[in-house]
Amino acid sequence: MNSVSAHQVLFRDEQRTARVTAAIDNGSQQKTVSKLATVTPIRQRKKEDTSLSSYILDRLKDDHKRWIKVMREHTRGIKPIYDTRYPHAHPSTSSIPCMFCAAVISDISAVTAATIRTLNQERDRDDLWNAEPNRQARTVMSTAISVPLTPKDLEGLYGPNWAKVMDMCYRLTDAEPEELVSILLAVLRSPRTPPPPNNEDGRDWGIPARWLAAQSLSNIPLPTTFIRTNSRSVIARVSDEVSRVAKQT
Repeated sequence: MNSVSAHQVLFRDEQRTARVTAAIDNGSQQKTVSKLATVTPIRQRKKEDTSLSSYILDRLKDDHKRWIKVMREHTRGIKPIYDTRYPHAHPSTSSIPCMFCAAVISDISAVTAATIRTLNQERDRDDLWNAEPNRQARTVMSTAISVPLTPKDLEGLYGPNWAKVMDMCYRLTDAEPEELVSILLAVLRSPRTPPPPNNEDGRDWGIPARWLAAQSLSNIPLPTTFIRTNSRSVIARVSDEVSRVAKQT
């Protein structure tokens, strides 16, 4: 069996070319892995030389607009946001849009949803704030519109390698089922290596990276019985690989 570095399969560099140097020796999946060598972005970018950080920022802003649209349609009575089954504080007044539920039901990536929610929590605008009895719809909307989506804010959330971390997680949520099989099998079969040390200031950027990786897999039906049976190991190993990239210097 050929050895495949998991982060080589997951990581796409700024030229959007996956660093796949070997294929998994797994019969019909051999061809699937080779497809990962050339990555096509989900949405065609205007300029092929766009940097990775710019690509991630564009992706975030696109998803943010979709999120805002869902809440705006709720406030205008066009399409209501119903309470989701996920645990959270939901507004008791039906006219108030729920930022949490809007992120769950809107057509945005789980990576974007997790990032937006966390950035709101950083400024004390979480689901509890959203659900306070005297909260006004216009206040919720202005808060949602003003979510800080800048490189500085994202670096404060995921560390100096925030673009690489988010790109790896987007790769998981964007993958077609057969691609996801190849990625997850590569992770399971790659050799374990010790994680890099923490930054000089003592911050462990691997912690938020592992959390984001787990979030990216939280709503994806895991393909194949083998992967579902080993779901804990899969999520742990994927999180380790994303954490490793987060802590690179």
